[in-house]
Amino acid sequence: MYGDAVKRVLVVAALLAGCKQRAECGDAIDANFARRHAARQTEAREYPDRRESLEAAQRADDASAPRRRAFLVDHCVDDHWKQGDRECIATGTLDMCLDFRKRQAIAEAGGSERVTELEQLTSRMCACTNYHCADAVDDDYRRWVDTSTLVGEDIEVNRMAELRRKYADCNARALSVTEPVTAQVDALPAECARYISRVDKLSHCERMPQAARDALRTSLDSLRQGLDFSSLTGEARKTAIDAAENACKQAGEAIDQAAQGAGCSLDP
Repeated sequence: MYGDAVKRVLVVAALLAGCKQRAECGDAIDANFARRHAARQTEAREYPDRRESLEAAQRADDASAPRRRAFLVDHCVDDHWKQGDRECIATGTLDMCLDFRKRQAIAEAGGSERVTELEQLTSRMCACTNYHCADAVDDDYRRWVDTSTLVGEDIEVNRMAELRRKYADCNARALSVTEPVTAQVDALPAECARYISRVDKLSHCERMPQAARDALRTSLDSLRQGLDFSSLTGEARKTAIDAAENACKQAGEAIDQAAQGAGCSLDP
């Protein structure tokens, strides 16, 4: 009789401990989500021109938040995240806060979904033949990146890296075609095509601050507008192309230095 009573007490105590841990896990993940939301709001105030895309990213984030939260709370409890893990998660990222074993458990359960989503985005980008298409797909890509909080694709390192390289290469190829004003489509000067490719890759390097990556993307938009030579002929056309070639070469050297300083690889 006494033994049964003790067992019941222990069972109740275990249940209460489990509920407490689940609540603490939920609090940590909620804090992480809230921090990202607040960061977007701050960015929207500082950069009003980005408000629309930031709001779209937040809507996508909100739509997936319940599923991601439940997924992560389960792993937090089942994989026994420690108090230090939870405190770090509240202000940090998955790969920064959890050891390899815990990240591996998440990746095995959830990483494949992120790989599939990136495969779909990469296929769409590789089907693009002009920068209008590339920009539209890239908007979706940025929203996809913004919804990746605490999802375990960081363990699928090789496949994710392969897909990101392919995505960047296809994006650069689409961006290297200027929009035709006449029936003729102008190919970019070689140095400018190289410059665009490297800027695009650098803008996808996660070691670069987001503000710098956004500035790079904006610079590409301006560059494309200035590289339309279809209205020029003869010597004027040659002069403009030569000037663009020299400018792109100098700018390319600066991009290489920036990439090296940030620790970003621009090679295939």
